[in-house]
Amino acid sequence: MKPQLQKGAGRAEPRGATVLADGVNFSVYSEPASQIFVCLFDERGRETDRIALDGRDGAVHFRSDCRDRRRHALRLEGRWSL
Repeated sequence: MKPQLQKGAGRAEPRGATVLADGVNFSVYSEPASQIFVCLFDERGRETDRIALDGRDGAVHFRSDCRDRRRHALRLEGRWSL
């Protein structure tokens, strides 16, 4: 079942994953990232969903309507210089 999401929901503070009464707020600071996703995994470790952190406040990407508490990871897209 795909989660029902609202574009731009959430807040930039605090950073990280914060459990709220109505879901989880993700907030990540990254200057070079053009897009950040929360990837959700099933019990076998397979990626099942990818949710964009589509709220932006400068270099902070965020979203708070993630109601699924499965194992997750972050995927960043953008230019990198090492």
